[in-house]
Amino acid sequence: MELIQDFHKAVNAKDLHRLDQLLANDCQFQDLIFYETFQGKQGVIRFISSLMDAMGPNIHMVIESVIEGDDLTACAIWHLGKFFECEAKEGNLFIRNITGVEELPLKPGDLVLKLLKSVSTLFDLYPVIAEGLLHGLKSQSTHEGIDMLLDILRKRHLSN
Repeated sequence: MELIQDFHKAVNAKDLHRLDQLLANDCQFQDLIFYETFQGKQGVIRFISSLMDAMGPNIHMVIESVIEGDDLTACAIWHLGKFFECEAKEGNLFIRNITGVEELPLKPGDLVLKLLKSVSTLFDLYPVIAEGLLHGLKSQSTHEGIDMLLDILRKRHLSN
């Protein structure tokens, strides 16, 4: 589908204006490597904007194929998978829902256990940080809590 290819071209070109034209107002983006679903056109655009920033100037999505399904659905394969649901409004086609189904190329195995051990040791050594993070997580999303922890660690590192 041309709409799906246009979506990926806009991401590669870092063209937020074009993305705004492609997404339905009630669009949502659910990527299975995140705990939360990004809701509404502006929420999806904020997420994609952070994705574009993380990609930097030299990383681009390369689509292997786009397969059109029933009822205005499509699947784009590009080493990572995305399923798209579209809707027709006033003669135009818009993306209504995006679901990412990535299989991570890295199988973390022991790395996850080592990371968990590192975090638990850090929290044991600095219980104030742990309490602050847990308190922050109650009032904020997981990502904001992790950002808060990283900010605390950066400040401690810079003060030493």
